[in-house]
Amino acid sequence: MPESLTMTAPRTLAQEALALSSGTLATLTGYAEYAQLDTVHVAFVAFCERHSGYATWQAAWTAFQASRNVQAPAPRRPVQQVFSFGFQLS
Repeated sequence: MPESLTMTAPRTLAQEALALSSGTLATLTGYAEYAQLDTVHVAFVAFCERHSGYATWQAAWTAFQASRNVQAPAPRRPVQQVFSFGFQLS
């Protein structure tokens, strides 16, 4: 098999940023609404396109937060939910 068919090119920083899940972004931002997450996601991908020199998306995220003067979200408190069928999660 030709080598070109067996190896994939490394993803760019912007591609790595684009591949981030909503769950990852929710953890990073503290947001739960998809509209908020989508807005941040688009801005972060654009940041990565303009600043492609970072080795990882995590390093780029740190710089992205600093450029927007954003602090990391406070740790979330455990949420207790009660479902209609009476079970309680703690």
